[in-house]
Amino acid sequence: LPSWPEVVVKIKAALLDEDCSEERLMHLVGSEPVLAARLLRSANSERPVDTAPAGDLRTAVERLGFTRARSLAISLATAQIGNGQAIRHLKAYLADLWQHSIQVAAIADIIAKKYTTINPEEAHLAGLLHDIGKLYVLTRAQNEPALCDSETTLQEVMDAWHTSIGSAIIESWGFSDNFVAAINDHELCDLEGTRSANLTDVISVANLLANQQRAEPRDQVDLNKVPACRRLNLHAGIGIEIIRVSEMEIRALHQVIGI
Repeated sequence: LPSWPEVVVKIKAALLDEDCSEERLMHLVGSEPVLAARLLRSANSERPVDTAPAGDLRTAVERLGFTRARSLAISLATAQIGNGQAIRHLKAYLADLWQHSIQVAAIADIIAKKYTTINPEEAHLAGLLHDIGKLYVLTRAQNEPALCDSETTLQEVMDAWHTSIGSAIIESWGFSDNFVAAINDHELCDLEGTRSANLTDVISVANLLANQQRAEPRDQVDLNKVPACRRLNLHAGIGIEIIRVSEMEIRALHQVIGI
């Protein structure tokens, strides 16, 4: 799967710094969906049979050990640089997808931390990976001129298939069932139900809030009428505050990466 080349180059440069701390490692790798997923997958592939899968980067780094995690992150970044160059003509799509993914991750982190008992780091990672199915479509699109030549067609294919493809990828990588469900159902924040709020609600609402930033006034959604928002006890005013805080975190991330 491709990454946004400029981001990976910056991450690799930072990781080559011998003074890079564990906290900074998680902050940097946690800003790039493919690198984060691969690091977590590596940690889970070597876990003892009687150990639960790691659901966040901090647990993955603890299991791998900082030195090995850092070395693995650098090697993965190196591989991703070459991978990203192969689809340079889709750079605009990758850039937009990366920006959206880190925004959803930041929002999901805030929602989980303030309004649920869900692990914020797990929510952050799920937000970062929620659109990974679109990365797969972009990878395949480079061999399909009919898709690359039509922005409308490519967007329609991504919209129609990214959730089912993304959840299949996440499931094949050994993520938990609730994580898979969050990727599969993140566009379904209007599903009714009396259950307690879960990871799917967090990611679907985070995705909705991020999309609201781009929507025309006539397309704005009343959060008070969204079932997932009601389960999280979120209303329009809270949504605005969450977006404001997330934008501050994203600006800080950009400063760290240098983009």
